[in-house]
Amino acid sequence: MISVIVCSRSLPLFQTLSDNIAKTIGVDFEIIRINNANGKMGICAAYNAGAAKAIFPYLCFVHEDVLFHTQYWGRHILAHFKADETIGLIGVAGAVYKSRMCSAWGESESGWIENKRMNIIHHSNAAGNPDTHFNINPANETQSRVAAIDGVFMATTKHHWEQVQFNQSLLTGFHGYDLDYSIHMGLTHKVVVVYDVLIEHFSGGNNTLDWQKAILRVHRKWAHKLPIVFANIQPVHSAYSNGWKRLRKNMHYYLSNTTGFFSVIGYYHQYTLLLEEKPAFFLFLKDYCKGLIQICQRYGKPSITGA
Repeated sequence: MISVIVCSRSLPLFQTLSDNIAKTIGVDFEIIRINNANGKMGICAAYNAGAAKAIFPYLCFVHEDVLFHTQYWGRHILAHFKADETIGLIGVAGAVYKSRMCSAWGESESGWIENKRMNIIHHSNAAGNPDTHFNINPANETQSRVAAIDGVFMATTKHHWEQVQFNQSLLTGFHGYDLDYSIHMGLTHKVVVVYDVLIEHFSGGNNTLDWQKAILRVHRKWAHKLPIVFANIQPVHSAYSNGWKRLRKNMHYYLSNTTGFFSVIGYYHQYTLLLEEKPAFFLFLKDYCKGLIQICQRYGKPSITGA
């Protein structure tokens, strides 16, 4: 009933995951390994190739560095789809809000106390940080409708995938695919987080230059649809103010990862185009020039502190 698709770069990790799935899924399944040991295939292309090969009507796209803790988790996934035909995409971690400004799926400068919905055991990449079980479900829901989900686990149907495939022309690397796919699927179907499937993820994400470039492509593509909100809550600050906060963080990361001055200025300009609720022109121009001055002051320093 379920085709599990894995973009794999490590045979030992894949074998461990395969054994774990066989012991826990609880339904008929197949595992499709897209061998990407050389890293030359982008994850969108890998997932599309795997989905095209799938023989079952339900698809799960899974990272290979995870383990499933829930017995019969496949039955839970099927039950969610069968109970509500308007669901198009299921995850185990996501967020009820996605800003117009560039960010990861779960980051927000909105001032909201809690943006995320998830049930996942997460291992941090940072040395000394403990493993954490995040169980965030403030409304005690069976499932939460969200703006986007984390790509560590993404379940859909083959029919839905045939209608909405991963955008391998826009995203040729390993980043941004989950946000892009969530927004695209969310145009016609519900994107939800469920809490009755627990996985353990053995690595965190990396904020690299490739990640930043991919995320910007996704936000430029969907700027006309953002922000997306699925929660009855209000931000503490204005969307414009929140956007500048995130923009400054984006520029801090970008300055930390590149040495090309004109590239930095180009990305700064593209970020400002994503700001919401711009004030009168001259007020915006003042903020824009202030940001340019800050970039010039920080450019070329060996280390950047503060954002």
